[in-house]
Amino acid sequence: MRKVFYLTLCMVLMLVNIDIVDAEMCDSEDMARLKGLAAGVSYNSEYIGKSMEADNYQQYRVNFIGLTNEIYISDSHYTFTVNNDSQFIKLNSGNNVLEIYSRNCYHLRLKSIEVNLPKYNIYADYDVCKEEDNKDLDVCSPSYTGDISVQDFYDIIDNNYTKLHKDDETIVDKIKNTIFDNVYIVGMGGLVLSIIIVILIIVRTRKNRLD
Repeated sequence: MRKVFYLTLCMVLMLVNIDIVDAEMCDSEDMARLKGLAAGVSYNSEYIGKSMEADNYQQYRVNFIGLTNEIYISDSHYTFTVNNDSQFIKLNSGNNVLEIYSRNCYHLRLKSIEVNLPKYNIYADYDVCKEEDNKDLDVCSPSYTGDISVQDFYDIIDNNYTKLHKDDETIVDKIKNTIFDNVYIVGMGGLVLSIIIVILIIVRTRKNRLD
């Protein structure tokens, strides 16, 4: 029994010694360098569609930039490395917190990275939002975060149409009024001229009779 005990103790000491050696390989300079690498990690995202895993969430394809062979990103479901076959992971909208680890130093956690993905505006995909009159509306922007019902959305679209239509009518009315005013002025001028001509004819006729 003593032999087994001493053998086991020796193996444990050997493992502890290996860990200590590994730990000593990660000095303060290495840690500072690794944390610098972790600080340089960023991400970009691309909207995929409605999440099949959670209601009222949208799903994004996320790509991490700045990873090296010495660091990797992980959460409870996924590990993302620089050599992944796929460059992307899928995350739901909202605040996703992932951790950046070192491949050495016991896979020490170097930094947390927050991937904040906005709630995608599903109305941006509606056909009415692709129309020229509506494409610049806030409710048609993919990044719009307002919580509105479908009815409220169409009310905004209808109000915008009415406003644009009213503006168009005002322009037409101005054109009509301008034409009418000009016709009125020309008509009145013609009437006055006609009256003057008639008066001159009458005066000349009477004068000829007197002569």
